[in-house]
Amino acid sequence: MTRRGLGLMMATLCCLLAPSTSAPAESGWLLWRHEVSPMPKWEVSGAPHTEHECSEQLIGIGTSMRRRGDMVSGIVLGTHKVAYRVGDATKGYLLCFPDTVDPRGPKR
Repeated sequence: MTRRGLGLMMATLCCLLAPSTSAPAESGWLLWRHEVSPMPKWEVSGAPHTEHECSEQLIGIGTSMRRRGDMVSGIVLGTHKVAYRVGDATKGYLLCFPDTVDPRGPKR
């Protein structure tokens, strides 16, 4: 084997055996419902795969609430937050966050 052939073979082996770096996978998203009154509470209302899907679900839920007669504001394409009011007592928000974010704050 010639020196050039040996060099090409070694270069090929190095490329094949080198650790590959992969692009980071996109995290999932969570659609949260945060009621602030009458009693504060948080609950997950959906688990879409992408930010765009989360926004679409948020808009869909907000639109359904509005059709029922609830007061809803902030329904725009690409939004991450919609405010709502159901009757006189229940007020809250629909919020999109990456699944790596817990909006309730740190655990104690």
